[in-house]
Amino acid sequence: MLFGQNNMLITALFKCFALETKLEVGVGTRYWVGNFAGLCDGVVILREAQFRSNSCSPIIGTRRTVRIPIGQINFVSQGGCQKWPWLCKEKK
Repeated sequence: MLFGQNNMLITALFKCFALETKLEVGVGTRYWVGNFAGLCDGVVILREAQFRSNSCSPIIGTRRTVRIPIGQINFVSQGGCQKWPWLCKEKK
């Protein structure tokens, strides 16, 4: 789902996701993949998140918690490791 830079109505979208849902959240030309942990004061919170380039390669290692301001979000997609399991290492 694509959004404009100034669209503040996407807060309603995040109310539909259950906690720990795997999400991809686009920021600029890159995106975060992580588990949805909540929405607070116009900031989306992801846990166990990794920043990736458009070629799907990791830019930085996994971060425990990431806060993304809603005004910076370009797109939101449910999936992440479910869509591309070969990119993710499963925890055992």
